Amino acid sequence: MTPFREDLWSLPKWIYTAHWVMVILCGVVMAYGLWRRVRLWRMGQPALRTDQVGRRLGRLLLYALGQRRNISQPYPGLMHSLIFYGFIVFFIATS
Repeated sequence: MTPFREDLWSLPKWIYTAHWVMVILCGVVMAYGLWRRVRLWRMGQPALRTDQVGRRLGRLLLYALGQRRNISQPYPGLMHSLIFYGFIVFFIATS
């Protein structure tokens, strides 16, 4: 007996076709959405992001590391912040 892996849990053959039609359809929808997003991005103008370096770094620390916007919501903000800080501690411990 030859070991093998069953594809799509031994479903009927027509499901293979339906599966690949759905995969291709989802790929087309994703490519269309990405094309629309890139078109929108290209309409924008470049912004000057090198001004106010101190203020920008302060906001980075406050909103990214301090989780200020999340903490403004009592329960979900606390849960999100605990998960975030847990990953930070996990990253530091494994590094």
